[in-house]
Amino acid sequence: MNQYPEIVFLVFTNGTLIDENKINKFQKQKNVVPMISLEGNEEKTDERRGQGTFAQLQQTMIQLKKRNIFFGLS
Repeated sequence: MNQYPEIVFLVFTNGTLIDENKINKFQKQKNVVPMISLEGNEEKTDERRGQGTFAQLQQTMIQLKKRNIFFGLS
């Protein structure tokens, strides 16, 4: 992706596999932007994706924000 720094690559994901290793990669490749999908609030997200998923995604978003990684929600 670093071959095309002028292009933004959106990575649509449910976010559950974003770990420290992937966060490091996002930090190195500023033009790769994770777009995390949620069902809405905690109740709806956990109902559809399993108990604790919303809390897990919140922690992922906190880590992305701490590292100044641009991300979005859908």
